[in-house]
Amino acid sequence: MTPALSVYLDMLRFFTALVVVLHHAWPVLWPEWREIWPGHHAVVVFFVLSGFVIAYVTENRETALREYAIRRIARVWSVAIPALVLAAIIAPFVSPIVPGFSPPYASFLDMAVVNLASLFFVGQLWDLEIVPSLNNPMWSLNYEVWYYAIFGAAHYLRPPWRFPLIAIGLAICGPNILLLMPCWLLGVQLYRHPIALRPVLAWVLIFGSMLGYLILLKFNLPIAIRGWMVSIAPLPMEYLHGANTFLGDWMVAGLVAANLIGVRALEGQLGFLVALRRPMAAAASTTFSIYMYHFALLGLFRFAWGLSPPTTVVALTVSIAVLAGLTERNLPWVRSIIRRAFDRLLGPTERARPMWPRDFAP
Repeated sequence: MTPALSVYLDMLRFFTALVVVLHHAWPVLWPEWREIWPGHHAVVVFFVLSGFVIAYVTENRETALREYAIRRIARVWSVAIPALVLAAIIAPFVSPIVPGFSPPYASFLDMAVVNLASLFFVGQLWDLEIVPSLNNPMWSLNYEVWYYAIFGAAHYLRPPWRFPLIAIGLAICGPNILLLMPCWLLGVQLYRHPIALRPVLAWVLIFGSMLGYLILLKFNLPIAIRGWMVSIAPLPMEYLHGANTFLGDWMVAGLVAANLIGVRALEGQLGFLVALRRPMAAAASTTFSIYMYHFALLGLFRFAWGLSPPTTVVALTVSIAVLAGLTERNLPWVRSIIRRAFDRLLGPTERARPMWPRDFAP
């Protein structure tokens, strides 16, 4: 992971998060303008980047299963829990005004069940379609956490535990989550198997992937393919929910992979990016907060408080920056809490559980 590649990944993460925000905010703030931001494609980009980064950290830092589990849980819950609480507090003020934007809960019990399902990432298993009110982005986290779990079993566990636990994880997930898992695993393979290319071919891949995506976006190929599949098999496609554009998502993931292959092959020529290392690292450190907090805050500022579009943009920017400082940047503290919980549950060392080896190279 050279400094130039790290900066490029940070840039990609940050601008992809902004695309998700614009996808949700554009129809609310500027309904007179056609919404053109591909929010779902941005989630696919996140999946590829996530697989790439997880492959990197498991090889270089998180070399034991317990450390991997502690860091993944802390990373996710440090933002997901405050995001769920924030949305639950704001939803009663927004739902009566715009139920289409913030579907109301039927009861307090309904709200508790939905948020607990999201807290433990079971809201998208099989045919479930549980998304908390004012927290639409939570659906993708339900996918990604299961990728962490299955990958962790494959990477760290020894036989005879490895394959049965992988099979159990796959069976729990169901087809919807698994259909997008190739996008995540593609990121893993991109990191593990770098491809050496001549500079000319690398530039062809970089610009070719960008052109290919513009063509895909211009003709809306994922939606066109989905429409064709719906005409052939309407019931199975209805069952797939958020994964019903999986063929188009694979195409997007392939274009992202081609772009990253080209960039990685040109790392030596991209040294100028290092000058942006600090600002891009700071911006990228807020991407999870941008992703998880923006929807609820958008509902609060625009609908509950009736702020103007420019004021809403400023309020979103400031509030997300503050929340990121209170949550994402306190990861060491959250990790220490999770680590103490693991120590109490499993003992002070991983040797207390022989099925979880301290060090294992697949």
